[in-house]
Amino acid sequence: MEKPLAHESLEVPLTQRKGFRVRWPRMRTTLRIKITLPFLILAFAMAAGAAYIVTQIVFDTVDERYTNSLVASGRLVSEAVVKREKSLLSSMRQYLFTEGLAETLQDRDVEKLSKLVYYLAISQGEEVVEFLDTDGNLVLSLRQVGESEPRQYELAEERAVDYKNLDFVQKVLAGEVDEQGDKFSGLAYSPDGDILYVAGPVFDPSGELAGVALVGKTLPSLIKELHDATQAEITFYDRNGQTLLSTFREPPT
Repeated sequence: MEKPLAHESLEVPLTQRKGFRVRWPRMRTTLRIKITLPFLILAFAMAAGAAYIVTQIVFDTVDERYTNSLVASGRLVSEAVVKREKSLLSSMRQYLFTEGLAETLQDRDVEKLSKLVYYLAISQGEEVVEFLDTDGNLVLSLRQVGESEPRQYELAEERAVDYKNLDFVQKVLAGEVDEQGDKFSGLAYSPDGDILYVAGPVFDPSGELAGVALVGKTLPSLIKELHDATQAEITFYDRNGQTLLSTFREPPT
């Protein structure tokens, strides 16, 4: 038997509408905003585009200037090396025209040879001056000691350089001549420091080869000279890409 309810039941009429939507209050925009907003968006878009273009132009210009600076520095260094090589060649020619040089070299008279070339070396100021016989053996070597004035040279009859196996010395001994003449340049590796040489033949009065004259500059002094002249960071590599000397603390390989 059902118990009576404590209160009268409420009758809730069922609605026949299955769906309904919420009506939000309308946002009224003024005519001024309707006109201004598209132009404002367009202005922001144009400003962003202009900023991007200007940024690209600036960075491209900086990169281009940096690249051009490197190219110009490289050209200056190359020209400075050629100029230094010509200076060595000019100095060597003065030795070749020294009276009595060929005969003294043929006689291997070290004392007389020293007297002939010592003061000329001082006046020219080249770092290295050396003379070989017709077999490529060292007869006399003059190498500058320090940077004091007046210049002083160390004289020696032996150096830790295998002169006869240097390709540019072999060309001079073989009497080779190219479009530049009978003088050749090259690099010699030495425990005392690598040296850039210019080599030329010494002929006696009859035109016979009496020996070879070498005038050179050490790589440390050369790279310092080039760095001071161009204010560029410089690295010397050999033909295999191995670093010889650099103004960088950690030169790139």
